[in-house]
Amino acid sequence: MLQGEGISGSTRMRNALYAVGTPILQSASSTILGVSFLSSAESYVFRSFLKTIVLVITLGALHGLVILPVLLTIFNCEGDGGDEEREKHPPSEKSTERIYASTSSLPMKYGGGESR
Repeated sequence: MLQGEGISGSTRMRNALYAVGTPILQSASSTILGVSFLSSAESYVFRSFLKTIVLVITLGALHGLVILPVLLTIFNCEGDGGDEEREKHPPSEKSTERIYASTSSLPMKYGGGESR
């Protein structure tokens, strides 16, 4: 979201949601599916735990997919000057490439050097 100079807020938000939206939904649904067996339990403790987990996962996914993107769009830290500012300083091709490179699925090397 914070990468990409000269790119509009809606484009940056779309790129960010494309990058993290699917993993958020997959992790939320797999976690709920993993603990769904607790719904067949007769114990009050297990049912309470299931309700708590489902509530926490749902609120977390809601924050990650709706609330935080809206707040980041409203409180844009870049100090975007609007359309006039974008016309004066159009986005460079290099900044656009950096956005798409950061969201690509290419494998990344960690550690900086070769492993021994």
